[in-house]
Amino acid sequence: MKVTIEFDTEQDSYGEIDRVVREAFGLDKFRTKPSLLVDSEVWRDPDDSYNGPWTEDDVRSWVRELPEVLDVVVVVRQLCSTPGVWTTSAALGALLFPDEPKGSHRVGVAIRRTVKAGHRLDRRSGPYERDVKGFRSRVPAEVARIVLDELQHHPLHAEALAAAVQHRTSA
Repeated sequence: MKVTIEFDTEQDSYGEIDRVVREAFGLDKFRTKPSLLVDSEVWRDPDDSYNGPWTEDDVRSWVRELPEVLDVVVVVRQLCSTPGVWTTSAALGALLFPDEPKGSHRVGVAIRRTVKAGHRLDRRSGPYERDVKGFRSRVPAEVARIVLDELQHHPLHAEALAAAVQHRTSA
């Protein structure tokens, strides 16, 4: 048996492709998770139809899963300080690491670590939108509020705050 499914990667999202393939092979009936209460939904990843919505507890768990690496905390804090705005890795690198020619590389490594924290929670990535082709990210306002609140309990919060103040005064 041979099945061909064509997609336009410029127009079709990963979530849409995943949904069509699972529907074509009848996988939905085997890979369902219990639905979460809609009342507790904070954000829904448009590219991850399998795992369901993120709740406040999910977002807080994700923050606790972040590695104890200063770059990660600084990048996440900066992303959450401008909710709803697409931010490129290059712009973050120039802002956070202005003296380094490869600052965007440090940002990219930090973002990959946030994705791995999501994987540890059986998620596709973290609780934010990623445009992989454009190397940019955007955090919804409600998620940003929860992340910034939970970051206050992270072991590197004080250092990340000091780094943010230093970047603002040197800019």
